[in-house]
Amino acid sequence: MTARWIVVVPFLRLTEGACRLGKDTARVVHAVGLDTVAAIARSEAVKQVIVVADSDAYAAEIEAMGPHLSVLIVPPAGDEESANAAVAAAATGHSRNVAVVRATLATLDPTQLTALLDAAADVPIGVVLNEQSTKTTVLTAREPADVAALITANASHLAGGTAATMLPAGSTLRRELTSAQSLTQSLDCATLGARTREITRGWHVVPSISPTSDRRYLPDPPPARD
Repeated sequence: MTARWIVVVPFLRLTEGACRLGKDTARVVHAVGLDTVAAIARSEAVKQVIVVADSDAYAAEIEAMGPHLSVLIVPPAGDEESANAAVAAAATGHSRNVAVVRATLATLDPTQLTALLDAAADVPIGVVLNEQSTKTTVLTAREPADVAALITANASHLAGGTAATMLPAGSTLRRELTSAQSLTQSLDCATLGARTREITRGWHVVPSISPTSDRRYLPDPPPARD
């Protein structure tokens, strides 16, 4: 297998909307983000990981994960539009096969990501929705300009087209850890990252509630070009 994907991971505005994590929100959110990056880096389909951040606080730790990881420091994003623009800029300038992965997947299984990216090589644009089907967790494009255009358009919950791959019910590609409940429901998950596991030590597992939404990998045709 040839590693052929560039994966961009936004570390911008991570703590916004995460108040449900409690008083240690910032520490938990960054632990989840770092574990997400570590899992992405272990995927055999990934040749480069670019973390887009507005601080160098975690740059050394991220770059120590491997020679194919780098951190792109950008000015703090005042709003979602400017944050999206920074991520879109990071996604351009590559020859082919770029993915954007949200930094909320601390249970991510690298083998599942590898399988997804292998399948994504056959579709122009692919979207993975979270378990609630409200946000995109993974966005892939064979042409970097396409993924950049979608990010700039704020395609946070792009859906449609025909399912290319049906993800299994427990797919870690859809399991976002953005609340205390989602975290406690994942404490017994074998693929939970070490940083998140350590920071949630002493938390109690709560029963998991299976979402009723379909779990899909959704390709969509590329944006129309003039």
